[in-house]
This record gives sequence, structure tokens and C-alpha cells, in this order.
Amino acid sequence: MLGREEMSEYERQREERIREQNQMLRELGIGLGVSPAPLVVPIVKPAPTRKRRRVAEEAPVEQEQKVATRFSLRARGLKADVSAEDSAAKSPQLALDSFKQSRVQGDIPFSFQDGHVFDSLKKLILEHPSNEGQNNSVSELNRLRSPIEGSVKVTKEMIFSIAFHPSKEKILAFVGDKLGDLVLWNISDTIEQGQEIQEKIRNGVEVDELVPMVCNFKPFQKPISKILFQQNSCGKLLLSSYDGSVRLMDIEKQKFEDVFIHPEQDEMISHFDIEQNSSVLWISDGSGSAICSDLRSPSTTIFQLSAKKINTIHLNPVNQQYLCIGGLDRTVKLFDVRNMKLSGDMQDEAPLIEPLMVLPHNLSVNAAYWDPKGLDIISTSFDDTLGLWKNVLKKRESGLIKIRHNNQTGRWVQKFKAVWMGQDACYFGSGTPTSQASSLVIGNMQRTVDIYSGNNGSQAASLQEISLTAIPAVNVFHPYLPLIASGNASGRMNIWC
Repeated sequence: MLGREEMSEYERQREERIREQNQMLRELGIGLGVSPAPLVVPIVKPAPTRKRRRVAEEAPVEQEQKVATRFSLRARGLKADVSAEDSAAKSPQLALDSFKQSRVQGDIPFSFQDGHVFDSLKKLILEHPSNEGQNNSVSELNRLRSPIEGSVKVTKEMIFSIAFHPSKEKILAFVGDKLGDLVLWNISDTIEQGQEIQEKIRNGVEVDELVPMVCNFKPFQKPISKILFQQNSCGKLLLSSYDGSVRLMDIEKQKFEDVFIHPEQDEMISHFDIEQNSSVLWISDGSGSAICSDLRSPSTTIFQLSAKKINTIHLNPVNQQYLCIGGLDRTVKLFDVRNMKLSGDMQDEAPLIEPLMVLPHNLSVNAAYWDPKGLDIISTSFDDTLGLWKNVLKKRESGLIKIRHNNQTGRWVQKFKAVWMGQDACYFGSGTPTSQASSLVIGNMQRTVDIYSGNNGSQAASLQEISLTAIPAVNVFHPYLPLIASGNASGRMNIWC
């Protein structure tokens, strides 16, 4: 063996490290009969983190056994008490920090920056919604133009949902985005401001960029999947979120209230609808379930309608017993809610409810909606078609009109969903439209807004704005006015009137 004076600097450092390791092992009472390297393993054995210890203390084993499972409710057709308080008590995992960040429980008082915009809304609470549905001709829709030059930045992130306030006196819209923010946009005042700016520009006056008249709220932490006014009410708004909850926005009380929380904590709510003249909600989730929940009661009934995610769920506006869904299983399915009963043997997985009718597509279905008269269905699919299913409840008169349309939105653009003119008017007691005109609106990958005839599927108009640089993916009609709102992935919007 070399003497210490003959060792290189590297060898001396190595010997010093070995000596220090041996000394540490002696202090720990561990023998030196084996190489020191493997002995490191028991020393660094992972210990429970502080987060895990806290959850274990808050959630004893006997409570964890009570957590709701994926299959029990569906397989047995049970009703589940899913009030906010009981969900928290029965699911100790709700205590996890990550879950607390995604789902907010309890009442949330309003907190907003622009009180002026909110005051405009409060004045319209007592206004009774009009009983006159849309009666616009295709030629009127073809003349729609943008009253504002360029798009307007309304939300921070990608727009997921839009709903017009039913007022004709002042044009207001609620907009939900990817971050769970809800924005109230005063479109009337913004248009007026935009026209003033254009007048100054024509007169050679230097002006700043148009700032929309908006009021911001924060009811969720995840995307807002659907916005819908409660039946015959201008002061109450229902909102669903990917965090698995539905909340009621009470404008008069100035707060958000929980009305439904999914019994399974990691489940999303993709869409919902409400029965007319009723407090019953029909809610769809990411696992193919339809949940029937009464706002007056915490109990719910869960039906397994599909093996995959349901993207939309919609009740026939005229014959409320008929329900249609569209989703990842590449079909539009129709159900008679009066006959939706569990069938088959009880197994670990829930049996699927037998549909009344199945309307197939070649790829997944982004959306499926009944027309305002309750006769036809429009479906939007990734197979690059719009399915215009005519008279679907009358076998002898039924038929399909396939409309070719590029629906390949990809990852960064919200999925296209064709919607009907007058689709939301039924929620305000407008009844069946009297006009024979029937129209559809959908975004276009070429940065236009397409309008199609609901009678024969022909294209009626293509709305475009020279300054529109993003794809207007989310589009809705005003319930009563010849007006369309479009939103894109950057949080910007266009108005066509």
C-alpha cells in the first residue's frame, strides 16, 4: 500500500471520505463488513411527508372506507345525498390541498372591480323576459356586421361559454373562461364607446385602445363549461365547472351558492340543462353519467348513459321527456326519461341505460342540441360533419342532412358546437317559435362565423371581420335580437349585429 506522502490528491480525498463514512456508521451502530455504498439505502428510507401525516390524522381509516366509489351508485341506482356539507363529511380526501384549490364550497359573496357595470345589471333584475322568440329571416342574418372594429379583450384566458342576458333594453353577456373567471360584459356601452373612438379617428384625434365595459367575478378555479339563466328569471344564473360543481349566481343577494357537487371528487361536469317550469337539473359528466338533481333537494339519481364522456346533454324544449346526449362514443343518443331504468345483472360496473334511438357519427360528437321546435337535432362531430337530423321522433318522416364542415380545432382552440337561433329563448317562457325560418351558427377554422339554414342545411352567411386574427370558436345567438357573440382562445370577443 502506498504511504500517505505517495498518494495523489484524489486518493487522499477518497480516503478521507471513506474515513468519514466509517465514523458515521460506527455512530449509528452499523457494522463495516460490507461496502458502505449499499448501506446508504436504509438511511435515506422515505418518511411520510407532513401533508400525508395531516391527511391521516384528519381522515382515519374507518372514515376512508366510506368514500363513494365509481360503481356503487350507478350499479344499484341509488340516490345520493350530495350537499356540500355532507360531501365534505363523507369524503375525507376533500381535505387535500390540491382539491381545495380546484373546488370552492359554500357561499361566495360578490367581489368586483367595476360597480357601474353591475349596476346596469341590477336594474334589469325585475324586468320580465319577453314572450317573443326570435323571428329573424336568413336575409337579416346575412346582413350582420361587427359594430366594433376588431375584437375586444374580455377574459384573461380561453373562452369556454357565453350566455346573453335576455334584456332587449341593454345588451349584456356573461362569459366564462378556462380559469373559472366569470365576466359580465356591457356590450351596449362598449359599442357606444367604440363608435365614439371611430369618430375621433376620422377627425384625426389620437385615441387609446378600446377598453370593454366589464365586471369580473371568480366563482370557480377551473373552466366554466355552461352558463344558463334559471327558468323565467333575469336575476339568477346557473353555472357549471370542470371542478365538479354547479353554482347559482344570485344577482339580488350578490353571492354564489352551491346547488350541486358531484359525489366523486375528481369528476368534471361537462354540461347541464334544466327542465322547464321545474327545478330539476340534468347534468352530464366525464364518465358517461347523467345525473338528475332537484335544486330543492340534496338527493340525486345517477344514470349511466354512455361508456365514455358526455359532451352535451339537452332536453327537448317542447316534449321534455326526451333527452339527447352527444359524446366520445361517436353517437347521438336519445332517451325517454320516463323509461330510464337500470337493466341487466348487478355487476361491478354499472349497466348502460338502453337508448330510445342512436344516431351514429364516425368520430366523437362535440355537441348535440334539439331545435327550438323540438323536431330536429343538430350534431357537431370530429368527423368533419354537422349532422342535421330531421324529424327524429317521426320514423316515417325522419332523415339526415350531412353538412361538410372542418371541425379539426386541435388542442389550442375550443371545440366547435353548432347552436340554434332561439335555442335559449325557451328558458324564458317564449314557447314554440312561429317562424318557419331556422338557423344555425358555428365557428370556422378560416376565422369566420358560419350561419346555416336549419331547414335544408345550406350555408346562409359567412361573417368576417378584417381584423379578426383568431378563430371564433364559441358562438351564441341572442334570445330575441338579431345578434351573435363570438369568443376565441385568447379571451377576445366579437359582436355581430
